[in-house]
Amino acid sequence: MHSPRRTISEALNLAQSAFLRQPENGGGPSNGTAPDSIPISENEVEHAPITRRRSRPTHFTRAAMRNATNAGRPEPLRSVTLRLPWSLADALRRTSIHRSLNYVEPYSQQAIAEAALREWLVRENIEV
Repeated sequence: MHSPRRTISEALNLAQSAFLRQPENGGGPSNGTAPDSIPISENEVEHAPITRRRSRPTHFTRAAMRNATNAGRPEPLRSVTLRLPWSLADALRRTSIHRSLNYVEPYSQQAIAEAALREWLVRENIEV
């Protein structure tokens, strides 16, 4: 009926097992290996340096946004949830796909919505 169950060390090849191995300097058992892992010599696996992500500020002041923009970095984004009528959301999605296939900027839904909203705010004489 069914084949006999294999342990994880039997199922993985050397590269997969090395990928799943715990780093030598932290977390996990004191010898740095998972209980079912296969011992692997250092010359069999190329280790990539571990990089840490920088923490992102949770909020920005207007001055920080101006400084970020003036330094050549894009203005930080703030998450806003909007509910759109189905037909408008569908038109935005179709337009985004069409523009991306034809290499026309802006093509992402985010960029199209941002450009349209910015244009409307300017037309209404509202400072952006």
